[in-house]
Amino acid sequence: QRGEVIALNDSEVTVAPYSHALQLSLGGAVFAEAPRTPSAHGDYLGRVVNAFGEPLDDRGPVALRELDDTVPAAQTEIVTSYARDLIGTPFRTGVYAIDIFTPLCFGQRFGIFAGSGVGKSTLLGMLAKTESFDAVVVALVGERSREVREFIEHSIGPQALAKTAIVVSTGNESAMVQRRAPEFA
Repeated sequence: QRGEVIALNDSEVTVAPYSHALQLSLGGAVFAEAPRTPSAHGDYLGRVVNAFGEPLDDRGPVALRELDDTVPAAQTEIVTSYARDLIGTPFRTGVYAIDIFTPLCFGQRFGIFAGSGVGKSTLLGMLAKTESFDAVVVALVGERSREVREFIEHSIGPQALAKTAIVVSTGNESAMVQRRAPEFA
């Protein structure tokens, strides 16, 4: 069972559980777990993992490598809007509505948020299949369990999955786990 320390003072520790059934009691043993910091490497491509980097695809563990100097560490401080770099060179996604009305640029992050049944998975699948991307990282947060498999098998497909890393936290998992999925991705 896992949880995250969210507050700490001289006399108490507040732990938010990752599972709905975390049972703590006075005198119970608690162990610190080393933070799992993924480095960007190709072993995640073609894989489906949970918010902790553990495989969901029955293909064995994904090795966590040490961060090296060639891979920038996760940003921990907030960069002011004025200090941010300007958006760089645009690229073609192959989705004409995006290319014309909301062009994307290299180095840009974006999210797709909408109600159920409006085509988010279809759009993600189209973007993942485009040849403009060497690698794709998808965080599926709050999806129904059956929709995850449908997305992987039908929207992404085996060819696009080979260059895609998918981090999943379904809607039946706790909010704490769902919060971790985009951070891990």
